[in-house]
Amino acid sequence: FRHVAYVGYQAQRPRLESDLSPQFEIAQDTLRAMDIPLFFVPGYEADDIIGTLAEQALRREVRSGNIEIIIVTGDRDLLQLVNKNVKVYAPIRGLSEARLFDEEGVKEYMGVTPNQIIDYKALVGDASDNYPGVAGIGPKTAASLLKEYGSLENIYAHLGNIKNPTLVQKLSEGSESAALSKQLATIHKEVPVTLDLEDMDYVEIAGNPKAIEKLQELGFKSLVSRLGGETKKQENNGEQLELLQ
Repeated sequence: FRHVAYVGYQAQRPRLESDLSPQFEIAQDTLRAMDIPLFFVPGYEADDIIGTLAEQALRREVRSGNIEIIIVTGDRDLLQLVNKNVKVYAPIRGLSEARLFDEEGVKEYMGVTPNQIIDYKALVGDASDNYPGVAGIGPKTAASLLKEYGSLENIYAHLGNIKNPTLVQKLSEGSESAALSKQLATIHKEVPVTLDLEDMDYVEIAGNPKAIEKLQELGFKSLVSRLGGETKKQENNGEQLELLQ
């Protein structure tokens, strides 16, 4: 639906390489063998599905208030989902350093609160998703405006209070672009998918025969060993071959 709303959405991204596409099914089969649940909904991005699952978990456990949701991702867009029950665990520098973001951590890192991130992106745009924001508005200006006015809508409701005429002109000329960018940046939480928390229970992978068999099939020797699989060596035509079982 984002591509329908804006034809340039993610238009700069290269096409999927032909030898990568067949590996998706292999990866999915491997996760199923590990008893890791997968969710797919045509027409929605992973962000929307994750946001919906998190929202459903919160609604279900709202009375007890004892649920903690941790989203593991490299996608900063998901920081908008952070609240008192939802945290995001994300890499900071490659995979060598990661951080668990709570509400205060998001504000420190982004300069805005989690619920202001979509307004922030509406102003500055997003190069990775290729939507424009407001021309000439950078991160510092966006953060400053949101600190003073709270939301995109409130900024536009108080344009007359902004004393910088150049900034007012930029905002005025970019109002439609800002509204579109906010629409594109917003993670949808009403995707037609159902969360069953019982199906999400952790299942030990080590010693799991289905997982070991699948990894053996794919030739992941070190993973098989770590999960408790065994290796045997056998002579074949004068060459020593390592067989996994």
